[in-house]
Amino acid sequence: MSDLMIITIVNAVVVLLGSGTVGLIVKHKLDQADKLPELCNRINRISEAVDLSLESHLVTQKALREGHINGESEAQAQKIQDYFRRCASKGMQYEYGA
Repeated sequence: MSDLMIITIVNAVVVLLGSGTVGLIVKHKLDQADKLPELCNRINRISEAVDLSLESHLVTQKALREGHINGESEAQAQKIQDYFRRCASKGMQYEYGA
């Protein structure tokens, strides 16, 4: 395809859609790309919470099986408190669409 034909097609598309529409489409795509790292960080924090809860479950089950508290629960409680402090410092809420 010749350069003149490509320029004509691009100009026709811009005239039909309007440059504002093209700009909005580009802006929307860039905004989505900007939110991806933040979303990945939040998913990582949720994954850490799931890991901590499963670990706590195992500590509880071991204590019940052995019939006594074995000292692991205090260390586990400290891990959970540290996790909550980190989450609170980073902010727990996510404003959708902001």
